[in-house]
Amino acid sequence: RDNQYKDGIRRASKEVRDVVPNTQPIYDGLFEADLLDLDGTAKFNNYGYTDMTVTSIPTRVDLITSADVLCYFGDLSDVLCVLADRLEDGGDLVFTTETMKDGDYNWVMLESERYAHHPDYVKRMGEEAAGLV
Repeated sequence: RDNQYKDGIRRASKEVRDVVPNTQPIYDGLFEADLLDLDGTAKFNNYGYTDMTVTSIPTRVDLITSADVLCYFGDLSDVLCVLADRLEDGGDLVFTTETMKDGDYNWVMLESERYAHHPDYVKRMGEEAAGLV
């Protein structure tokens, strides 16, 4: 936890092209990656991020935040396992999900083409991924 670097991971180049030109550089490293394949990443060398301190995604980190991302996954088991594998012992994973109304399903796709998850399912998947909840 002595490391104060902030890395950003975006799913697609378009996200960076749309967001980054309108902001001040806040990351020490910015990468394009698929959350299910974090080892296959590409470093962004444009949009104000040319002199980054961090040149590759660390294998272990103490904090992962994921807001408005997991709503694009139905089954959370794989993505939570991948993220849990990147956490140092005692590390924290903080994320958001869309909460579905009561029902007998683990998740449902909404009209917005985002997934809503049952709170019990999210808790169970977190526990299975490494006792995250």
